[in-house]
Amino acid sequence: MSGAGVTITAVEADGKQKGQYRVHLEDGRQLDVHEDVLVKYRLLKGETLDASTIRRIRQEESAQEAIQQALRWLSVRARSEQELVQGLKQKGYAQKIILQAVSRCRELGMMDDRAFARQLTSHRSRIQRKGKRLIEQELKQRGIEQDDIADALAETNTQQERDNALNWIRKKWPALKGDTRVRKQKMAAFLYRKGFDSALIRDSLRAYMEEAEEADAGELDWE
Repeated sequence: MSGAGVTITAVEADGKQKGQYRVHLEDGRQLDVHEDVLVKYRLLKGETLDASTIRRIRQEESAQEAIQQALRWLSVRARSEQELVQGLKQKGYAQKIILQAVSRCRELGMMDDRAFARQLTSHRSRIQRKGKRLIEQELKQRGIEQDDIADALAETNTQQERDNALNWIRKKWPALKGDTRVRKQKMAAFLYRKGFDSALIRDSLRAYMEEAEEADAGELDWE
């Protein structure tokens, strides 16, 4: 680099953050940069930087910081693009910088809303035993596009959802108070809050009643 400007007097590695460097300028200023920025701009002792170059370096470093922050979040757990954007906004990054960070995360294969939707749907269905309606609401809240939501929900095992509803009934029914009609109402309300649709709730309650009747009949046969 040549032309009027300020000279780099020293370059040192940051002892606390791997891949980060401090670039000292002759006027007393300091640039904290990522290794990628260091290499791109050939930030070596004795090189001269003009004002426009320093400005670009600061912008790129801000983008690098945003990318590293996004990658740290994604290494902890998967996130939707909207969640990532909101998080970076809260950190104070400019919109242009946020878009760069999101684009880089996509390039690295660290962020994919379609894959995220499938993963979350599978977890909510298999582990938390939620119904499709509640899962769809959550995906919308996380900013997932409708096509990706439909794709994820289409892979949900229908039998798994039915089993989930029936298992909830088996678990909750014995503790419910009131006559059969009241208990059905309470159970239906619970399942609705869990995200199951009305038709599935009716079918599951019917299946449970038949199951209970068969169990009662079996006990009588042994008497």
